[in-house]
Amino acid sequence: MALQGTPRADDLAILIDNAAAIQRLRWFRSHDFRPAEHNVKDYDTIHDILLELKWRSESSSRTLFVKVHCHSGDPLHEEVDRLSVE
Repeated sequence: MALQGTPRADDLAILIDNAAAIQRLRWFRSHDFRPAEHNVKDYDTIHDILLELKWRSESSSRTLFVKVHCHSGDPLHEEVDRLSVE
């Protein structure tokens, strides 16, 4: 939602508490956000995210994923946790 809700020309920082997800996104980046569909078990779920990241990487904008600790008390992180539960 953050990727789709931010104009591609704008820089974007996304706070994320999942180190494995960040590592996975690095792997996708190393494959130019175009992994072979048969190599990704949840490709249908992640396809739109990868497409948006690919478009953003081709523009002049930067997309930064920032690792934050779970339950850190960060108000934005707490709000995202609350929304994810909903």
